[in-house]
Amino acid sequence: MNRIGLIGALIIAAGLPACFDLPVEPPMKVDPVIQTVTLEYSASARSLYFAARIVDPQGADNIDSVWARLFRLDSANAAEGALFFETPLFDNGQPPHDIIIADNLYSHRLDSAALANAEGWYKATFYVIDADGHTAEASTPVTAVQDNTPPELFLLLAPTSFEKGDTLKFKIRLSDRQGTAGASITYAVRRPDGDIFTDPSFAMRDDGLNGDDMAGDGIFTVFQPSSRESKRQGLFRFYFVGRDRQGAFSDTLEVAVANPGVTLTYPNLQETFHPGQTVTITWESAYIIQLRLEYTTHANEAYPSYERIATVTAAAGDYAWVIPAAANSNYCRIRIYDPATPNREDVSDYLFRIVP
Repeated sequence: MNRIGLIGALIIAAGLPACFDLPVEPPMKVDPVIQTVTLEYSASARSLYFAARIVDPQGADNIDSVWARLFRLDSANAAEGALFFETPLFDNGQPPHDIIIADNLYSHRLDSAALANAEGWYKATFYVIDADGHTAEASTPVTAVQDNTPPELFLLLAPTSFEKGDTLKFKIRLSDRQGTAGASITYAVRRPDGDIFTDPSFAMRDDGLNGDDMAGDGIFTVFQPSSRESKRQGLFRFYFVGRDRQGAFSDTLEVAVANPGVTLTYPNLQETFHPGQTVTITWESAYIIQLRLEYTTHANEAYPSYERIATVTAAAGDYAWVIPAAANSNYCRIRIYDPATPNREDVSDYLFRIVP
């Protein structure tokens, strides 16, 4: 390369930095960041929990102090309020104010003595400052501080009666000043004989599933099946109790539901009788006026035919039946039913015999 060419190349090379911008790294962020804030009132403990999750790009050791100010508002929609309380927040893992050390969650618990009877609306503003003087702040939504009131139950839908084998539908509205989140309704059943029946599955739903109309609307629904083979009839009493997320219980809501029916009590246990013998047929019934009594000597057949014994007043509870002289079978049953509603019936549980 001649002298002129070399000089030109050097000039071009020297000018390159002036023609092209080299990438420049952005300056590192140094302000602390408040990621989340919490202001939560526990009605059962009457305490107020403050918490702020904070990170500092320069490391947790660079955080100098964290604190919060609690403001009492005149209403839920008020923008400003009077300063009620100011407190530092901790990340030292020492209860009751903090649980886990060095998890970046700075917290404080204001107990019932400090709150006294100061019900109302509150919000909190959180502040953080690091060792370099950089700051951040964030505020919570408005939180209600009030004594926990138990929920109330209101009956919306229930049957007044049912037939054996029916599915009973109940709808109950649960109302609670603190909201229905986390609330539940359970129930028990008192049978006509006085026995109280409970089951872990006896809970109503407010999740929009299995027949419940809408999740979280405070209206609880249950579909309670009944047994077609039940030997109980009469007045069933359902007792519903609501429970809120704080553990407070509602008054008991009682719903009475009638079940018309009849149960044969004798003969019922593989008895042996004889033609001409008088047998006292007995039964229990509820909400039935008349009963028809029949018998068959062909109970071993798929569709046995029955002979009429009598039609009687259901309230009588028994009937003296003289067994026909011509009756003779190992396959006998008694059937009793309401002639007005034939599906209200019962049949001997076991075969009995009529022998000479």
